[in-house]
Amino acid sequence: AALGALRAAEAPEALRAALRDDPDRSARIAAARELAGSPGDARPTAEALVAALRDDQADVRHVARRSLRTLHGADLGADPAAWADWLRSLP
Repeated sequence: AALGALRAAEAPEALRAALRDDPDRSARIAAARELAGSPGDARPTAEALVAALRDDQADVRHVARRSLRTLHGADLGADPAAWADWLRSLP
């Protein structure tokens, strides 16, 4: 959460790494939540959030989906494949 609050240029990559790699469920949840408001290129962030839809923890998946809706104004449900198709359709 502190990384997201900093809004530093490096924050999105650090948050994406935490979402992908941190063993702590709470850290992954915080990273998914903070990515919804992070500056920078939205595509890598969307890709990280789509990957998080496959997390083994339901609450991480839920927050990742909510962040995707916030970033892109679309809700394609809980199926990661639907979001992956949407990502491929982007320019």
